[in-house]
Amino acid sequence: MKALGNPVQLNQKDLAPLREKLHKEQQGICPLLNQYFPVIKCVVDHQHRAKHEPIGEGGGGLIRGCIQFQANSMEGKIWNAWKRYGLSKFNITLPNFLRNLADYLERDNLPYIHPSEKPKAPKLSKKCYKELVQSLKGTKCKVPKYPSTGKLTKGLATLFEQQKIEVRYIK
Repeated sequence: MKALGNPVQLNQKDLAPLREKLHKEQQGICPLLNQYFPVIKCVVDHQHRAKHEPIGEGGGGLIRGCIQFQANSMEGKIWNAWKRYGLSKFNITLPNFLRNLADYLERDNLPYIHPSEKPKAPKLSKKCYKELVQSLKGTKCKVPKYPSTGKLTKGLATLFEQQKIEVRYIK
């Protein structure tokens, strides 16, 4: 992250021609998404710096290239999160962390299912429940209320079986 040559201070009016130039040099390929985008979908990306940091130190304040606008937004959010979550205090740079993250995400998963991924029990269809209620009208049989969880209770299962009504679930 070093400046090539002596940095030149640009004005706002200089950005559009620079964006065109960088876009052409990159053949319209966003270096982050590795795809072609029209120049109108690209922005001039630069590395932000803290106010107390001198321009150019560690690349701060300097332009990196021309990238697709949504990729630019994501890149900024990643840098901000890196600082906000305090990961910058560990002895690793963000680029090295991201390389490690890519390697980690591409390795094989372990053969264990996380408890939060446990399949939810199917919920009893209210239409099916109403069918049961209708079939029991005029009988002395007390129908339990529709369960707040939507789970089929033993009592309801027995009634469905007695009434020969197929239990249906919400998909």
